[in-house]
Amino acid sequence: MMLTSNRNRSCLIPTNYNDFCDRLNRDVYAVIKGAIPRDRAEEYADAFLSYIEDFGLGFNRNDPSTVKQDMLPVINEKGMILNYGITHEQWVWDICGEPAVIDAFAKVYEDDDLIVSFDVANVGFAKYLFHPSWLRNS
Repeated sequence: MMLTSNRNRSCLIPTNYNDFCDRLNRDVYAVIKGAIPRDRAEEYADAFLSYIEDFGLGFNRNDPSTVKQDMLPVINEKGMILNYGITHEQWVWDICGEPAVIDAFAKVYEDDDLIVSFDVANVGFAKYLFHPSWLRNS
């Protein structure tokens, strides 16, 4: 899980927590390894790949040559999908409902009473390289 910050909460001022808050403060993001158990992370990855394949543009998770602009929905230069209602897919809600994800945000905001909302899904194809010439701005 990757957490990003706008540096406006108490966990985000210089501290020495000896946990992800130090990295979040220093780098404005933190990767929290193991936040989602591997088996569920693989299920979410499968759901994402199925979602992309279901556009019917030619992307095939088993064929790296299909990771190109004309075979994917619009993904901006930062790997974000801003459209298509992606943030309301069940697998996106499930990710955000993972206990360790909730715990990380609760710690950052020092509050267990969280409201969840999304406006974008950030994605990447770990085994593939994006070519900057085909990425589109949104």
